[in-house]
Amino acid sequence: MIVTVEHMLTGETVSKELDVTQEQLDRYRQGRELIQNVFPHLSPADREFIKTGITQEEWDKICEDDTEGVEDEGCSIDDAEALASAGRGTDEDYRPADPFDDVPF
Repeated sequence: MIVTVEHMLTGETVSKELDVTQEQLDRYRQGRELIQNVFPHLSPADREFIKTGITQEEWDKICEDDTEGVEDEGCSIDDAEALASAGRGTDEDYRPADPFDDVPF
């Protein structure tokens, strides 16, 4: 189906054909399930599009611009997914095992 979301950086409405159902989108948008659990069959790049409206090509360009003059391989969608998820706290893959390990009590 065609998935339409708001682009996180531009605010524009963007669309992409993805192998998902309306029921899956509804489950994810309710905010009670992790995106990788609702869409395990999608690539990290496609899940990122659902979350942020940003494509792999855009992440490549963003990372290329950020590393101009620095010898680097750019960033993969995994890096991008971590960046996009950092403030949302919705992606178990990027949470520390025990977030209070370094907090003295």
